[in-house]
Amino acid sequence: MNQTPERINIKDLVIDTPDQTRHGLGFFNVQEAIGDKRWADMLSSLRIDLGSEAYYDYLTLLANMAFLCPERQLPDIDADLQESLRKSAGQIPLFSLKSIHAEKFCRIFPDYFESHLRQDPDFQEAKARLEPDINKPGSLGMLDLEAAEAHKILDPENPVALDDDVLQRWVRHYNNTDFETGVLIAADLRILWPERFGEFDLSPIRDRMEVLKDIAELSRYAQVCRNLAIISANELEFSNHQLKLVNRSSLQEPAHGLPQTRRF
Repeated sequence: MNQTPERINIKDLVIDTPDQTRHGLGFFNVQEAIGDKRWADMLSSLRIDLGSEAYYDYLTLLANMAFLCPERQLPDIDADLQESLRKSAGQIPLFSLKSIHAEKFCRIFPDYFESHLRQDPDFQEAKARLEPDINKPGSLGMLDLEAAEAHKILDPENPVALDDDVLQRWVRHYNNTDFETGVLIAADLRILWPERFGEFDLSPIRDRMEVLKDIAELSRYAQVCRNLAIISANELEFSNHQLKLVNRSSLQEPAHGLPQTRRF
């Protein structure tokens, strides 16, 4: 991998306060963020998207609902609707968006990766195009970062190859951006560089959590909640071409104590 002479001072990224639980646990709670009223509104939004045949919008919201609340009942999807959701990727001109769409689709239909995507030349081409774009010096394509995350989730044994300076570049951007973008970047970085995530300063997110309540558009709200859930989880697991959260909120680390081995 390429090396860069410019390095980030890790001390600038470390959370110095000793009283914090791992990864800021406790600053986000899915059940509180998505109560019964919000869930009902999301179901209503799905019906509207379905009625207008806005299949990409439907899949985006449905995928985030499934990720955030796997215990809740989602609308039934028949074979015709499944095919319409799958074909909605064909309306996307950008290869990075095709990869992002594929990851969302597999949250609902995980078997689709082995049955179709693994041997799909378009999916492989999307990855081949992504690697030079995201590694280009100075590149800050948000869709490229999301697409790299999607490939890592779908095929964690064969992720997008990332140069050393890509992480540093995105950390710099994270430290100088708005709340929603910062949450998205932090979630992507945790997935792509789990071994480095413990070094990141989450205070820019944690200190601005009140912004979440001002996001009225349901699909945007669900996306931000997904990213916050990823940041706040005790552990992440890659299973069956999906990302799984492992939360043990009752087992928070003590405020002071011996260092413990972390899993990401």
